[in-house]
Amino acid sequence: MKIIFLFLITFVFVSCGFQGLETGNRDMCYFRVDRGFSVKWDSLPISVYIHESVPEISRKNFIYAVDMWNESWNYYTGKGLLFDLIGEVQLKHVPGKNAPDDGANVLFLDKRYKILSAHQQGTTHIRNYFGGSIYEADIIVNNIDYEFYYERKQIDYSVYTKVPKLSTERFLASTSPKSFWRQFIYVFKSVLNFFAFWKSDDDRSPSARKVPISNREVDFISLALHELGHLGAMAHIEDTPSIMNPKLSKGQIRRDIGKIELSKLACGYVE
Repeated sequence: MKIIFLFLITFVFVSCGFQGLETGNRDMCYFRVDRGFSVKWDSLPISVYIHESVPEISRKNFIYAVDMWNESWNYYTGKGLLFDLIGEVQLKHVPGKNAPDDGANVLFLDKRYKILSAHQQGTTHIRNYFGGSIYEADIIVNNIDYEFYYERKQIDYSVYTKVPKLSTERFLASTSPKSFWRQFIYVFKSVLNFFAFWKSDDDRSPSARKVPISNREVDFISLALHELGHLGAMAHIEDTPSIMNPKLSKGQIRRDIGKIELSKLACGYVE
């Protein structure tokens, strides 16, 4: 009987997962520490699904954010994908902290369930085993209390990420136009991006391109980049202009994946 009791106690400790990435201690790589262990995935890339209810414009912008992380990560480490975007998923329950395990890492926009409090723009719920290994995570975006700004055209994100060229071609492919003047403009923009790539971290601005966002909106891509950082197991990086800063003001653009974020991730997964 004692053996069975000890087995059950051990099972509970091993199975219970850490929920969320908002509080707690950090290790030297800025990964969450749970019960003395650094919380992270055992291997990369991290699979990601989009909930069937997420509208097309949100999907498109989320794909932008995933591609920005992947291109920046591969450029910095040469290790390929950080996230593997699988596709749409259907679930019998609503993702969230109290949802049952389903084995899928899901992006979900909450439009009516009030999963998050009114001050939360979004959150990432992490489930990990005792020992720190993550086995599931969900990104929840608060679409009840916040209005989001979405990009509705193709743009070159290399001005934000310092990546010379995006190669995934998922809504991001840019082909050279046929007319002379459009070719001229295309080449001119490429030159500008080249110089933006070579600028130092101090000289470069995350808002290199003017974005028509109002002071009532939250930039969805900035938020998605932040939550994807949490999905990768990163903690908040406070007192910096990092995308992992916990405060994103309405009307603010923060899309610059820089050395501070990439070095922290590489510290946990590569070095």
